[in-house]
Amino acid sequence: MGALSSDQINGLATASLNALGTAQFAALTGAQAAGLTTDQISKLETADLRALSSGALRALTDSQLAALTSDQTAALSTAQVATLTTSQLANLSSDDLNALTSAQFGALTSTQVAGLTAAQIGTLETEDLAAINATSVRALGSEDLAALSTDQLAAMTSVQFGALSSAQIAGLSSDQISKIESADLRALSSATLRALTDAQLGGLTSDQIASLSTAQVASLTTSQIAGLSTDDLNALTSAQFAALTSNQAAALTGAQIAKLDTADLASLNAAAIRSLGSDDLGALSTDQLVAMTSAQFGALTSTQVAGLTSDQLSKIESADLRALSTATLRALTSDQVDALTSDQLASLSSGQIAALATNPNQLAGLSSTDVAALTSAQVGALTSAQLSAFSTSQLAAIETGDIRAVSSAALRALSDAQLGALTSDQLGALSAGQVASLTTSQIAGLATDDLNALTSGQFAALGSAQAAALTAAQVGKLDTADLAALAALNSGAVRALGSEDLAALSTDQLVAMTSAQFGALSSTQLAGLTSDQISKIESADLRALGTAAIRGLTDAQLSGLTSDQVASLTTGQVGSLSSDQINGLSTTGLNALSTGQFAALSSAQIAGLTTDQISKLETADLRALSSGALRALTDSQLAALTSDQTAALGTNQVNQLTTSQIAAMTSDDLNAFTSAQFGALTSSQIASLTASQVGKLETEDLAAINATSIRALGSEDLAALSTDQLVAMTSVQFGALSSVQIAGLSSDQISKIESADLRALSSATLRALTDAQLGGLTSDQIASLSTAQVASLTTSQIAGLSTDDLNALTSAQFAALTSNQAAALTGAQIAKLETADLAALNATAIRSLGSDDLGALSTDQLVAMTSAQFGALSSTQIAGLTSDQISKIESADLRALSTTTLRPDRHADHRPGGCPEFRPDQRPGHRQPERAGHSPVRRADRRASRRPDHRPDLQARNGRPARPVIGCPACPDRLATGRPHLRPDRRAEHRSSGHADHLAARQPEQR
Repeated sequence: MGALSSDQINGLATASLNALGTAQFAALTGAQAAGLTTDQISKLETADLRALSSGALRALTDSQLAALTSDQTAALSTAQVATLTTSQLANLSSDDLNALTSAQFGALTSTQVAGLTAAQIGTLETEDLAAINATSVRALGSEDLAALSTDQLAAMTSVQFGALSSAQIAGLSSDQISKIESADLRALSSATLRALTDAQLGGLTSDQIASLSTAQVASLTTSQIAGLSTDDLNALTSAQFAALTSNQAAALTGAQIAKLDTADLASLNAAAIRSLGSDDLGALSTDQLVAMTSAQFGALTSTQVAGLTSDQLSKIESADLRALSTATLRALTSDQVDALTSDQLASLSSGQIAALATNPNQLAGLSSTDVAALTSAQVGALTSAQLSAFSTSQLAAIETGDIRAVSSAALRALSDAQLGALTSDQLGALSAGQVASLTTSQIAGLATDDLNALTSGQFAALGSAQAAALTAAQVGKLDTADLAALAALNSGAVRALGSEDLAALSTDQLVAMTSAQFGALSSTQLAGLTSDQISKIESADLRALGTAAIRGLTDAQLSGLTSDQVASLTTGQVGSLSSDQINGLSTTGLNALSTGQFAALSSAQIAGLTTDQISKLETADLRALSSGALRALTDSQLAALTSDQTAALGTNQVNQLTTSQIAAMTSDDLNAFTSAQFGALTSSQIASLTASQVGKLETEDLAAINATSIRALGSEDLAALSTDQLVAMTSVQFGALSSVQIAGLSSDQISKIESADLRALSSATLRALTDAQLGGLTSDQIASLSTAQVASLTTSQIAGLSTDDLNALTSAQFAALTSNQAAALTGAQIAKLETADLAALNATAIRSLGSDDLGALSTDQLVAMTSAQFGALSSTQIAGLTSDQISKIESADLRALSTTTLRPDRHADHRPGGCPEFRPDQRPGHRQPERAGHSPVRRADRRASRRPDHRPDLQARNGRPARPVIGCPACPDRLATGRPHLRPDRRAEHRSSGHADHLAARQPEQR
């Protein structure tokens, strides 16, 4: 379709055009659409017409658009209508425009609407005009709006009216304005409404004016307001009047105000009322004044009120008069005040009363009757200047109920003579706050009767400065009723009393004083009391005394305290006493203290007690002493304690004693301790005990010392222990002893240690025993040693054991001996061993015995040996046995011998490498390896030990000693003289033997 020319399109028949689909019509360009004839246009189907693009539609000429039928025009979419040009719309006839639907009119843009002519606007159907959107309506010109008919204006919506500008609304005639519906009129903006001319505004009907919103009324200009007629103003509602601004109200003329309805006048807000001129107010009628509200009267200025006539003032209601500000009232002239009626004056508030008198003399002329008629509030409003200007008769005329309303400042302004003129009833009616406000001069000037007229509550209100102003004569003349009043003095007032005032108090007066008052006394005041007065103070009052006051008590005063008084002191008070004060207490006074009070005593206080006081303390009190207090006791104080007192100390107290205190205690003091107390002693405390002290401890006390503390005893302390003390010691204590401590015990002490205790000794401690100490052990003690203890003994200790000691050992203990311990046994010890003990030695221990040791065994001992022990014997050990011993070995034991032990040629000494006599390490100059229990032996030493006749080869030859023959003592059958034996390789019988290795073992220089 897009390729067809406009002429080709123009040449299509109606049937051909209608045969085209909507998609094909949508493809038509502007040029193609412009080529269509008016006849073709008028024959287009509505669907095809709706398919035309915006560009194609905008290309239609005025004649083409005019050719559209009403149905075709109505069929256009809103989007298509919105694309029409202003020229196209401006050339549409009224019929064409009216053919558009309301929806299509709603789609018109502001530019399109602005293109419409006034003639077109004037012929628009009402529903079409109402369909135009607010933005587009705003595009109408003032001449367009002027062309609107009454029906068209009525058809316009409130939204459209709300969119109208000031310029547009200015185009409306007064007649058109009068036809605007109330709802539409309320839709006008404030700016639009302010644009109304006086003529237009005058064209509004009363109903229209009444329909305006308060915001619209408030937006009217002062000129518009001033131009309103009386009927127009009265057409405004009360709410609209309330919306008038101060500028609008000020624009009202006197004539307008005078004709205002009372309800409308009463509706004006405070700011609006305040803007009215004084002349305007002066023109108000009585009804209008009465109609004004209290809030409006409260808003009146001094200038406005000054404009009111006396007659007008006399007509103001009481409530409205009370609403006048104090500044406004102060502006009243004397004539105006005189014009006020009694009821009006009585209705004035206290603030207004105070404000009426611009100087004190204005109220000075009041009669006593007038003063008596004043209310409490009005009396309370009187200033210091006003009240001080009152005469004594005027002051006396103030009712008792009203006197309480006088301000403190005004009361303080009265002279002493004026205050003295007050009656007793008036003084008694004063509040506590008023009494407290009186000056010291006024207080000091009160007569006794005046003071007696004061109540307890008033006395309680007296301040410290006022109380201090009371003279001794005034205080001294207080009667019984006054004592209760004195008791009502507050703490500050009591503290202000002089010491001489307190010293003058009788017992009844002291008793009448409260605890709070006693708590306020200073140390200086308390020091002024006599001992007799002190003794009369009640316990509750005594407890109320401050610590500083308590510290100010003299020795005489303290000694005057009764037991009940002392017992009533608080712990804080007791703790505040000085050491000298504590020292000054009698025994009765001290014993009157409770345990709680004793617990509060400080170290310094305790240190101040005498030994006599200490010895008289009750045990319960002593137990209450704190650790710090107890540690503060001197040696002499501690020594003064009786046995019962010492025994009464708690374990938590005992373990807090200093080492110095412990060290200074006598044996009797220490023995006064219970076992539980000894059990609580710390290691530091135990360490501080001297040997002398330790030696005199009772056995049960010594046994009570805990293991940690027992370890703190020195070796000299242990050396001082008696047999009974050692016996009393527990196994746990012995187990805690160190090597150094046990070393301090003598052999005799060691012998007294019980078996169970001995067994508790640690291995390290037992090893520390000297030979002498070990020798001191009895057979029973040795037998009581555990196997672990026996195994821990040193070789020196083992070697030092006597035969009886060894035989005292059990088989189990012997079984615990180590190889080193067994090797340390001497031949003499072994020879005396019981058979069961020997048989108990373990295999390792047996193997450590020397061959000489075995050679010394008796037949019974050999027979007692076990097969396991025989199996552990080495070749060397077996070699040391005699033939007789060998013959006594039992068959089972013999079978237990190893093959190496039974076959000498299989000895370790005969393995390849040769006889040990020829091993390089045993050549002259080398030591033979040490065997267990034996020392290395040189060959020369062995030769020297042999007898000359033992070996024929050693006998002299030709006068000279024969050359030594080196042989094998382990192979006597192979010994021979001469060189052949030295050269086994030259002897046929030795060439294949182990001795052939001797050559290989020899050094080159020996070959």
